[in-house]
Parts: sequence; C-alpha cells; structure tokens
Amino acid sequence: MVHIDRARLKAWFLLTSAMVLWFLSKLNPFAQRHRGLDHFLDQYAATGIHAISAEQRAAATSLGNCVLCGICDQLAAQQNATQSPLDHLVAATRPGAGLVASWPQSPPSAELAQLIADRCPTRVRL
Repeated sequence: MVHIDRARLKAWFLLTSAMVLWFLSKLNPFAQRHRGLDHFLDQYAATGIHAISAEQRAAATSLGNCVLCGICDQLAAQQNATQSPLDHLVAATRPGAGLVASWPQSPPSAELAQLIADRCPTRVRL
C-alpha cells in the first residue's frame, strides 16, 4: 500500500489549485491586461529608471572604466560647466541624488567631452 504524507498531499493540492486559478484568470475577459512598452515605462518612471536610446546605451559601456581620478571635474570647472561629468558617472551609486534622470538630458558640451576624452587616463567617452 502506498503511503502519502499530509505535507506532500497539501503541496500537490496548493500547486494544482494555483495552476487552475491561473488558467481561469487567463480566460477571464474582464481581467486587466498590462502589456506593451508604454506600461513598462510608466511603471519605472517613478523610480528614476528612464529609457535610453541605443546611442546612449553604447556610450554608457565605457563609463564603467572610470577610475574617479577627478580630471573631468577640473576640466569642467575650467570650462565653467554647470554640472560635473563625474556626478553623472557616480550617480548610480547614489540613488537619492536624482542625477541618473538628468544625465541623458544634459550631457556635457562637445568641446568639454573632447577635452575629457583627450585627457582621461582610461579614455572614458561622455
């Protein structure tokens, strides 16, 4: 005779009931369906995660090479820049700063970016 313990029987019951409820929810015509990129962007906009373009994503791969030497800060101060490029590089480590959201909208000027690219020891491109 096969012996089935209560814990295993309860686990099978819960698993089966969850599967049946999931299947029935998919058949419900009144269920809310959240699909698409717009819904995804709406969900994450409040958290400070913003969509970036393919060009920005490609440029961001070199940002991980930054060694925080501070040369870009000095160059930005000499060029009277309103915000330091280093702030944008380390913004991900300071979630409360709100700089992550500002980086794609306010990159440094082309002149400053070229100066930084020429002087940066790790050749980080902004």
